[in-house]
Amino acid sequence: MPEPTSMSEGAAKPRVLVIDDSRMVRASITRHIRESYEFREEADGDAGWQTLLLDPSVDVVISDLSMPRLDGYGLLERIRSSKIARIREIPVIMISGDEDEQARERARRLGASDFVTKGVGTTELLTRLESAIKAARLRRELDDSREAFTRAKPVDPRLGVVSREFLHSHGNQLLALARRQLAEVSVMVIEIDRFAELASRYGAQVSALVTRKLAKILAVRVRKDDSVAQIEGNRFCVVSPSVNVETYGAFAQRLRAAIEAIALSYRGEIIRISLTIGLANSKNDGAASIEDLIRAAAGRVVQGAVSGGN
Repeated sequence: MPEPTSMSEGAAKPRVLVIDDSRMVRASITRHIRESYEFREEADGDAGWQTLLLDPSVDVVISDLSMPRLDGYGLLERIRSSKIARIREIPVIMISGDEDEQARERARRLGASDFVTKGVGTTELLTRLESAIKAARLRRELDDSREAFTRAKPVDPRLGVVSREFLHSHGNQLLALARRQLAEVSVMVIEIDRFAELASRYGAQVSALVTRKLAKILAVRVRKDDSVAQIEGNRFCVVSPSVNVETYGAFAQRLRAAIEAIALSYRGEIIRISLTIGLANSKNDGAASIEDLIRAAAGRVVQGAVSGGN
């Protein structure tokens, strides 16, 4: 098994695993990348797989499709079905030669991150490697953020939603991450219509029941990556990463329909609830902070309420 190159002093370079049965192809690739990357070389997919299992420092794989013992397709299947997250999620760039488009499509379906042609130039190869490593790093950051959110989120025991302070703090973290990923964050502000009238007519106990009912429905219907908080007595806010405004609008309509289908009975009288919902999106609204997005969504709630609500 060829040894990796020695690291230069200073910051650690990303490590690339180059797998190809042609020594000339491996030499060509490593000549292009040696100034910017550490590398290991293997001559077939099975040896490459063993290296992945034993060397957790590998950041990206460059592999041929046609190889003895285990070809590129088989290697991709092993990688993407691995129970080890660092292996399962590693970027894999496939080397394509004379293979037809059908072969490339098969590799894509198996989880290839990108393709380079044999004899690729230095600039293009380095660009592909940099893009693959950057995408993997950003994905890990998002996963870490989600795990930290799941571990740390403080939940209001009455309603089962997070605190307003946590919503703002976590929302700004998601917004900063979305900017680095060129992704987006959406915000939904939900207001219970005619809430003051409801409280005046039926009392605080019934208005609190309506609030808890809405909180419970939200907790069930939002994704695990979303966060929900009560921001006022009759208002809730949902912050959602990686959701565009069209998808969010469809979700808002489903939420309204679910609430309208509920009939609460109080002293022989049926109480029905309706909502006014305002949406905001980081790409569409260009907000500098999560607070700006919440204000934009809340402003649309006010506009909706003036028009009659619901």
